[in-house]
Amino acid sequence: LAGIAGAVVGGVLRAVSGKASPLRPPGAADEGRFAALCVRCGNCLRACPQAILYPDTGAAGITGLGAPVVRIGPGYCDEWCRACAQVCPTGALERLSLPEKQRVALGAAEVARGDCIAWSRGAYCMVCDEFCPYGAIRSVKHNGVNCPDVDPERCRGCGLCQTVCPAPRTAIIVKPRPQRKLAPVEI
Repeated sequence: LAGIAGAVVGGVLRAVSGKASPLRPPGAADEGRFAALCVRCGNCLRACPQAILYPDTGAAGITGLGAPVVRIGPGYCDEWCRACAQVCPTGALERLSLPEKQRVALGAAEVARGDCIAWSRGAYCMVCDEFCPYGAIRSVKHNGVNCPDVDPERCRGCGLCQTVCPAPRTAIIVKPRPQRKLAPVEI
């Protein structure tokens, strides 16, 4: 009963505050339930080998304060890791099997064409494609040059592309979206 009440209150407060859902760890419950279930114990923050989990400082509004958010860079959400969910004592993060975790999309990468070396300068650069473990970067011809574009049905929002982007201003960035499970891909 308390969990349901917390989810309702969290949803109402988020709607009133107008804050968007932040990037949460894989397997996170929907935002209202997550805010109610997460006790802000910090287990997931300490367990993350990539050190990409941080306490929310208000990006999701007052209901998300202290709950874990994902900040890509210099690490990313490794496709072979499930450490955060394994230490969550409340079920705010579902304990996914490895194949299930590899299907979860935390968010989606977007290419900022004005910052991308290929799109803006016409120079060959497909580093994001070379590193993407999910094959989510497709090549699009633009002025005779292969340029990166993201397939949202394959992108898991892991952020590896963001960490390896060589552009002076990172040109591919993971944006939050409600978590969902996508079709499996060979890794």
